[in-house]
Amino acid sequence: MATPEGRVAARVVALERAHGIEVATASIAKADIYPELPWRAGALAASITALVVAIGDVLRPDWVTSTTLLVSLATSLALSTAVAMRFLREQREAGVVQSHAPARS
Repeated sequence: MATPEGRVAARVVALERAHGIEVATASIAKADIYPELPWRAGALAASITALVVAIGDVLRPDWVTSTTLLVSLATSLALSTAVAMRFLREQREAGVVQSHAPARS
């Protein structure tokens, strides 16, 4: 199986031959920092937690008590906050590295 770089090189050669142009490619580790990602990850975690609680309610309606809502809300908030903070920490670390890296021109 060809490596990704080999496949890109083959496509570039084919494109250059077909259209008579020169193509330059660059490989980078990350194209953008996606600032909305932590909040989307937190929302996804909260939604999955709510789905699990709803499925539990449907499967076992006798399981629901007066504290079920409070426990499920606390679990949902805690899980979504933990997931969002994990993604925020990774983005902050990447931002610090990028802000200290010299600009290339």
